[in-house]
Amino acid sequence: MALPYSYSRNVDTLFAIAADTISGDPINLINEGGEKLLPELAAKGRVFMVNDAKQVSHPVLHADGGGVSRDYLPGVITGVTGGHALDNVAAEILSHAKFDMIAGSRNISFPQDMPDGNQLDYMVNLLRSSTISLFNREESLLVTGATDGGTTVLANGCMTADDSFYDADIDGVRPLSILGLIAAGTSASGDDGDLNTTNESWGGLKVDDVAQWAPQHIIPTTGAADAEPVTTAALEAAIQKAVLQCTFNGVEAPDTILMGTDLYEHMLSAYRGRLSPIHLMEDSAHGTEFFMIAGCKVIRHRMLNATDNAYDLRGDDDACLPVYLLNLKSLRMNIVSQDMNITDGQGFLSSPIDGVFPHPTSTNLFKRVGWKRCYSLDNGRRSFGYLDGIKGTA
Repeated sequence: MALPYSYSRNVDTLFAIAADTISGDPINLINEGGEKLLPELAAKGRVFMVNDAKQVSHPVLHADGGGVSRDYLPGVITGVTGGHALDNVAAEILSHAKFDMIAGSRNISFPQDMPDGNQLDYMVNLLRSSTISLFNREESLLVTGATDGGTTVLANGCMTADDSFYDADIDGVRPLSILGLIAAGTSASGDDGDLNTTNESWGGLKVDDVAQWAPQHIIPTTGAADAEPVTTAALEAAIQKAVLQCTFNGVEAPDTILMGTDLYEHMLSAYRGRLSPIHLMEDSAHGTEFFMIAGCKVIRHRMLNATDNAYDLRGDDDACLPVYLLNLKSLRMNIVSQDMNITDGQGFLSSPIDGVFPHPTSTNLFKRVGWKRCYSLDNGRRSFGYLDGIKGTA
């Protein structure tokens, strides 16, 4: 990459050009840094560059605003009780789900003396490595709610006004996590002290007010008081039931099932015997890490392979394994587009402080960058589901 003649070769300018070059293409960074879920969102066109705002808001239709309908022969409306018998009732049909933008920041450090050669290429690759790491961290935040890759599990909410917005025990706010999407503001919140939280808002809406705002909860080990190991047959039957329970129409229906590696291999070992030789050859040739069941793509995720008490949404405080049913036609990632005001690029990295600064105790320099993003649902929440009470495999 050649540096335009009009630009000076100072470090700040190099950094600004590289930042717009790299962060203007988040999809490639997601494919390199995200592991499973973020690349799946990107592949389905569910990663959006949006304008800067405090929140992302989506309309939620929850009632029929048309009133009573009557059928009659054209030109002959007789026979309909009470003449036309059409009502004049106006219904409250529309609400808005709101999802707060979460800002992030980090320092990017580099040596005072740049390596010999094309310094812009060096800066571009420095930014590339940093943003790849950023999206790997983002994957962990979405899948587990924390940044340690599955050791810690948190049910982070999506709006500051919600009771479930974030866990006060952690350092700072976090973006929405899948467990927060599934558990917060439902009748199975996972909190044994306050299990039924349908009177609490999630995204500004309460399940008590909008019944369609509730995700689906299914227990594979029916009748069991405590979490128990699950057989392959029971797990498969529960998944089939959950898919049907989560399917309402072509848009509101799950398309992705997410589980840990152990559960995935347990299912696949039994499921493989029913695959045709062609499917087995395709899997072997392309190295795919998914299979289809009930019309959904089953994906394993290493960050979901550890049991945790937070996954027991019945409030029994048992260490469980999660199985999520996700509707990626509704879940979306929103990244604020904001360039560095040097080029015409529309990258997602911004520089809140002008200039490049030396570290107080080092000859290295650093530049502070920031970004904003959030996750939101634009096609409802009821098509998401969760299999609860799975302690392991039997």
